[in-house]
Amino acid sequence: GPKKVFLPAVEKADIREEASKRPLAIPERYLKLSVPSEDPLRQSTLTLLDTREEEHITHFFARATPPPGGVALETLPAENELFMECCKDRKQVTSQITHTKLVDFLSAEARQISSSPVSETKMSWKFQLGPMAQHTVTVEKKSKSSKIVTLMVDGKLLVESAARDFDCDWDDDQEDEAEDREHGRWACKFRFLGERSMKFKVFETDMEGNPLETTDLMEALSPEQIKYTKVCVVSLPDLKDLTSALLEIDGTEFNQMKEVVSIPEDNIVCDPEVLQMQYGLTVPTKVRDEPPTGLKALQAKLKEAGEQAKEAGEKIKEHWEKTGQPGLQDFSNKVGETVGKMFQQGNQK
Repeated sequence: GPKKVFLPAVEKADIREEASKRPLAIPERYLKLSVPSEDPLRQSTLTLLDTREEEHITHFFARATPPPGGVALETLPAENELFMECCKDRKQVTSQITHTKLVDFLSAEARQISSSPVSETKMSWKFQLGPMAQHTVTVEKKSKSSKIVTLMVDGKLLVESAARDFDCDWDDDQEDEAEDREHGRWACKFRFLGERSMKFKVFETDMEGNPLETTDLMEALSPEQIKYTKVCVVSLPDLKDLTSALLEIDGTEFNQMKEVVSIPEDNIVCDPEVLQMQYGLTVPTKVRDEPPTGLKALQAKLKEAGEQAKEAGEKIKEHWEKTGQPGLQDFSNKVGETVGKMFQQGNQK
């Protein structure tokens, strides 16, 4: 059987991905530090470069939210996975998931739960991304006259700053500059970066495609489907009254979002073809890449010999038909008669 060995160093060109067998591809990025001579303390920038674009490093600051161990701990949240199961003959898929839950899971659409204008110095929103991720965004000031605004996400501080600390690009030009200076403008843009997983319990197959008795859990989502991004913007048109604060997710205002609803439904049970047509999900396969056992090797040899005999018989039949020789059935009958006579003669003696 196969033997596991430890290799202390392997060239990148010799490594393959287990599932696709393709060469290993590792994305590369570069950091660029720009320090101008005129004002190095205020104008210096650190950007991240890749093959597509250049972006400020501050756009990549992130943290896990909501923290599973409480707001005091910086740990990764627990993974929320959905599971389906495919039978051995791959004719039916069963699950503990309803249609609505699966659609919300794949779209990760933002849905509103509640909004709470606590006072003129505090505003809060609660919403859901997909069927399992709930978040709370709160904006507040310590006093009505303060210019410092605090933005909390899931109970933890994200931003605490004045309006001048942001590069705000406002499209609303109805108010004049004097009023802008009096009230001020404040806006913060951030993103939710999520990962989802859809695991299938499937029966493994051998290299010939025959189902085995062993099973495994396989990921059904592509790398592009696993990760998703939601862009959020919290804006304060009036710093003196935070009840006017606005929350947008992917360009949709909170009040325009669909509400979270609970619909009594049966769990999904369907053919794999229906799953592909309706949800774009393909049931994965797992091939056990192992040398065949003695019995499996014998069965493979017998199958190969049978296919070769069948192919040879078809060639003989085709040759005889072209050359005008007796058909295979006539030939078989004559052979049978000859063998029968030989047995009769042997019995008489």
